[in-house]
Amino acid sequence: SWGDSLTYGLRLEDAHTRTRDVNGAKQQVSELSPLPSVSYLGHLSADTDWRLGLARTLRRPELRELSPTITSDSGTLAKPDTAGNADLSPESIWGADLGVDHFLYDQRGLLSANLFYREFDDKIENVLSQQSNSRWLSSPENTGSGQASGLELEARLPLDSLGLPQLTLWSNGTAVHTRLKSEATGETRRFLDHPDYLFNAGADYYLASLQTTFGVNYNWNSGYTQD
Repeated sequence: SWGDSLTYGLRLEDAHTRTRDVNGAKQQVSELSPLPSVSYLGHLSADTDWRLGLARTLRRPELRELSPTITSDSGTLAKPDTAGNADLSPESIWGADLGVDHFLYDQRGLLSANLFYREFDDKIENVLSQQSNSRWLSSPENTGSGQASGLELEARLPLDSLGLPQLTLWSNGTAVHTRLKSEATGETRRFLDHPDYLFNAGADYYLASLQTTFGVNYNWNSGYTQD
């Protein structure tokens, strides 16, 4: 055995939120949330690990997402006005991950693959609506329950074989499929404004004389289409 391990825990998160709009109306919400987690790390060889994890997390609204104050822009579909929503609930997420990591060059290099699944309740999304003054407004709402699943790949390769151990090439990519059942309409659709594919690549150069790493990177995503 190479030291397999099981880790588990429970975090209790006690949150109190108070908001007040421009008319002086106040709202207060208090919530105690249990957040359990369990993870297992196993070893297929001295340089190859596999891991399995299950956890519940919360994404609490940011303060700007709770503030009902309207910030004016052009008021068009392309550049809507924005406002928060004091009635937002935290986004609850159950997540499961299954991954394999293979290490190279004394663990400075890595080849990794990870399957993931996420179950969402009270998903927070920015929703467009047309107001009585014909201006468009974007504000966050709890739009429903949904799922996201996909595959993440990562590679990190020091160029030792070329005599350049100080230069490391890296890349990662994600393919994700999302589905949400809208509470407002009952329709099943993708998450709003969420790309199906993401890719990042770059190179890092370690300059020992300055004990500093310089890097360049490239980022790409597939954009978003709604069906």
